[in-house]
Amino acid sequence: MINEFGCIRKRLEALPDELRKMMITADINTGKLIAFIGCMASDRLLFDLIYEVYRKKLYLGETNMTDADLNIFFKDKQNQNEKVALITDVSIKKLKQVYCKYMFEAGLLTGTHLEPHFR
Repeated sequence: MINEFGCIRKRLEALPDELRKMMITADINTGKLIAFIGCMASDRLLFDLIYEVYRKKLYLGETNMTDADLNIFFKDKQNQNEKVALITDVSIKKLKQVYCKYMFEAGLLTGTHLEPHFR
């Protein structure tokens, strides 16, 4: 419980004051998106995934993120960063699942886009 509180606190503290205030008064979908922004602000790898992969797909008009997209992203990050290179395959699989779940809950992906990631 304390660990979860610390994680939530870190995400909230990463948000600007205006977004924290807006989260309280916003509709549920906006609140979820603001919570996702907090996740991105406190997790550099997630931010990079959104900025480097999801953003490019949106720009190209693509509406899905594949397991191959995620594999390429993580392989590139492992080649670029020693800390990421130490992450095990099992942990990367879990990160892919968690990141896709975050994106789904924020409304960025639909259920059909999650299928390949949860096998």
